[in-house]
Amino acid sequence: MATDGADFKRRRIFHGKYYVEVKNGADASRLAEVSVDCLVREVRQDLQMPMLRPMVDAVIDCIKGRSLFASDTALCTQELNAQLSSVKNQFDESGVTRDVCQLLIRSALKTRDKAGRLTSEEYRDTLLREFGHNLLQLKSLDFAQSYTTVHRGLDESGLQRLEDSIHESADADLLQLAKAIYESPGGIPKRRLRGVTESALPHTIEALSNEVLAPEE
Repeated sequence: MATDGADFKRRRIFHGKYYVEVKNGADASRLAEVSVDCLVREVRQDLQMPMLRPMVDAVIDCIKGRSLFASDTALCTQELNAQLSSVKNQFDESGVTRDVCQLLIRSALKTRDKAGRLTSEEYRDTLLREFGHNLLQLKSLDFAQSYTTVHRGLDESGLQRLEDSIHESADADLLQLAKAIYESPGGIPKRRLRGVTESALPHTIEALSNEVLAPEE
């Protein structure tokens, strides 16, 4: 089960509240809210992604500049891998770098048919939205699948329907989170609010955009 072993002990620091809500029978809207807040916590504290911005820009250049291969999945994948390889070399060969690369390729393959009728900025948002959904699936929902099926009594199709509903409810927040990561090339910093301890820091979408920073000491 997903709650076994040392990995869950580490992950529950960030995503434990999601498992509680699953067990307590929360609806998809509540699960979406909690899962995104948990993902924000992990991104803020343990999942910096400085490579996202240059990789997104490289994907846009690749997709927008080579529309002829957009209908050929194999060729498109090959070109994207080639385009991103030079960007990957600028960063440590870490699991985060590999994950971001693969999630962006997956996102680009799903959205490439829209690139021709969108401006670069519009396509960037489309790509980032899809990346946000893929990141939530990888970091939260996939890990919780066994736990969810046991505590909700769901079969495979029921689990898929629940996850689809979570993604639908979380759509706007996932775009906002992905844009926040993209717009912070050095990664979203660990910041504290004036008069608020780190343990009380609200790890929410709003905190990424609207927090009042304490002066540097």
